[in-house]
Parts: sequence; C-alpha cells; structure tokens
Amino acid sequence: MKPQQRVALIAALFVSTSNFALAATATTSFTVNATVASNCLVSSTSLNFGTYDPLSTSDATATSTINVKCSKGTAYTIALNAGTRNGATDSTRQMTYTGPLTLASSEPMSYGLYSDSLYANNWGTGAAATVASTGVGLNTGIDHTVYGKIPKNQYNVNAGGYQDTIVATISY
Repeated sequence: MKPQQRVALIAALFVSTSNFALAATATTSFTVNATVASNCLVSSTSLNFGTYDPLSTSDATATSTINVKCSKGTAYTIALNAGTRNGATDSTRQMTYTGPLTLASSEPMSYGLYSDSLYANNWGTGAAATVASTGVGLNTGIDHTVYGKIPKNQYNVNAGGYQDTIVATISY
C-alpha cells in the first residue's frame, strides 16, 4: 500500500469511528417561582399647633405627615384612633392638660383631624373616615397630610400645655 493510500485509509477510519464516539444529549426545563410578600413601613411627624389663643377669631390649624412605604401594588388604608383621653371619639378628639396637677378639674381642649385642607372629611377609624392608597414600592414613600384644627373660642381651657397621642393604623 502506498503512503498516500495509507493516509486515506487512516482518515476514513478516523471519520467512521468518530461518528460512534459522539456523546448523546438530553434536555429538560424547570420553572422558577417566588412570591413577594405585601409589606408596609410607616412613619409620621408630630402635629404641633403652637400657642393657642382662646380669644382669637380664627381656628388654630396645623399639619402632620404620615409617610407610608408599601410593596408595589399593595392596597392599604390608614385609620386614626380617637386618642388617649377617656370620652374622646374620632369626631370629638380631646387633648389633656399637662400642667400642674393642682388643677384637678381641667377642661380638655377639643380638636379635630381631617384628611383634606378644607377640614370637611374627619379622619378616623370607620370605613368612610379612613384614607386609602396603593404602594409604589418600599423605597418610595407616599406622604399623607393630616390636617388638624382647634376650634376657636374654647374659653374654659386652662393656661398651659395640652397633649394627646394618636395611633395611625395601616391595614394592608
């Protein structure tokens, strides 16, 4: 056999045996799942009316901000309780005198909390009195302004400090 024929035979043998040496393959697929939990974070600022003048011809007003950060697409409502004074309600909130305890018969100071700048919509706990929105992501908060008003002409309040604590509840 000539050298050229030997090379051709070896090449043919290599090609024919390499077809048998190829590896077989098989494939599959799988799904990847996750569920994002609905979560909300909330913070607020104090509502400070400053100095109230019972002889003023105008109501005293102030605002506070409730900042809510919820998972994107999470619907939520914000309810404000009646405060800490016994007898207070969502629509008749009352601050308690914080001055000297010698004034045992101190009158509470009435005030209201509203969801609008016209002071027309009481902000409370009932379904019609809550504020609703939808989260846009936990890194972006939505500010909700609380509008506070102390009615004018509260003549029977003691001179000195008054305070109340409101709890904002976020339901989602």
